[in-house]
Amino acid sequence: MALGAGTCAAPRRYAGQPATSPTLRLAIPSHLRSFALRDGGTFYGAQFAALVYEGLTGIDDSGRVRPALARSWEMDASGRVYTFRLRGDARFQDGTRVLAGDVVRSWMRAFRTAGSDENTPWMLDHIAGADAFAARRADSLAGVLALDDSTLRVTLKQPLAPFPAMLALPQAAVSAAASDEQHPIGSGPWRWVRGLPSDDDVWLARWDGYWGERPRLDSLVLRFVPDSLSARALEAGAVDYSIEATMHDPASLAAREDLGFLSSEPIGLKRILINLRSPALTDVRVRRALCLALDVPAMQQALTEEQDVRASGAIPPGWSGADPDLQPYAYQPERARRLLAEARVPSDRVLQLWYSSEGEDRGDDRLAVLAAQYFGAVGLRVEVHATRDPEAKLLSGEADLVVRGWYPDYRDADAYLYPMFSARAAGTWSNAGAFSDSIAERLIEASRAERDPARRAELLSEANARIADQAANIFLWFTRSTAAYSLRLTNVPVAPFTPRFISTALASRAPR
Repeated sequence: MALGAGTCAAPRRYAGQPATSPTLRLAIPSHLRSFALRDGGTFYGAQFAALVYEGLTGIDDSGRVRPALARSWEMDASGRVYTFRLRGDARFQDGTRVLAGDVVRSWMRAFRTAGSDENTPWMLDHIAGADAFAARRADSLAGVLALDDSTLRVTLKQPLAPFPAMLALPQAAVSAAASDEQHPIGSGPWRWVRGLPSDDDVWLARWDGYWGERPRLDSLVLRFVPDSLSARALEAGAVDYSIEATMHDPASLAAREDLGFLSSEPIGLKRILINLRSPALTDVRVRRALCLALDVPAMQQALTEEQDVRASGAIPPGWSGADPDLQPYAYQPERARRLLAEARVPSDRVLQLWYSSEGEDRGDDRLAVLAAQYFGAVGLRVEVHATRDPEAKLLSGEADLVVRGWYPDYRDADAYLYPMFSARAAGTWSNAGAFSDSIAERLIEASRAERDPARRAELLSEANARIADQAANIFLWFTRSTAAYSLRLTNVPVAPFTPRFISTALASRAPR
């Protein structure tokens, strides 16, 4: 079957493959920029890095932190010093053993080669001496010390309970000394064979020297397929696994009997950000009125899939810190009008509502228009606009409200609360609305330092409740990511955290 790549590009043709093929082909809608770990901060760079490289910790199929290159770790009484003990059987794909010194070298390289904000190894910024090293005021990373070949001591600036979870991210992974941007060498279950970052196909092969469960398939291909053609590529047998396909033709794919589907936990937070720099929105009564003005269940029914889950706050259901008794704002338009009258919102004030015109947040145009209609029904005047970068509109003050999604980087409630609502992040891309609240701040900081899991969950829950009470955002719902795969693959596991990150478990299953 011929797959057209658009009106301005030559047709693209792919051949299918037999059901017995030992190769798994994964669709990615963007060429890889490089094979360097610094590009693990980009969405599809992370897919590649998770297969070829490995860090001290990893994420298991349930989304929990697991040992990886570090077989164990412990935190001292201060909460600032972690000691990681590396496994002795881990080797890079060039045959050299993974040593504690390799971790030090890799992390130093991550700082020195960092480029844009998305490529900054921010999870390593918490290490003592990181600022001086990144600014080239120091020649070494003071807070990281290889005590011997298999023992690494990491000293942080301040206590940070989710630090091990952060180390599972690609930018904190470890590469061999000989690894470079064109010829990557990691210690993961797959090794690079051929293909450059700009190529349509990048081939990986099973790494038989891997310390853990080895893949049963022989090879893996990351195949570039424009996202608008992902459903057709899956239909043609050009790929075996696609995330983007379900976004473009869900009804047609659902009727297919030769496809299976994987759904993640509901972790993608859909919300409307509120600009707290705007004088009209600093009054909490106005923000609460905005929440009360929306009939969120009706909006869900009109806009989303049944598997999406109503949000009462920022923490997904089932995560540590989520309170099942925390209730979302109900649809109360009359109460919303009373609050707006009490706050004396000027009748001539026009709120500027922006949404993303491209990227992952498809459907936000309809959501923005519907929200504006609800706001109008309680007496607010709202104008709707599209832009490629909604956060920039908030930061510049042009936007009062922005429709946006949020996906966590690591499997911890801290990945929602700290970036989006900490005063330290106010005025940055992640907290572009500049929310700052002393009570929430105290609870968030205390949760980061707390060693006891039960007490930490209480602190996270209290912080979440405070953030919801202050209407920091208009919390709408949590979305699931769904991937489609060919049924020629068997025993494909559900990926509860997110199928957007291609799991080793999926790649390890051989067809019958």
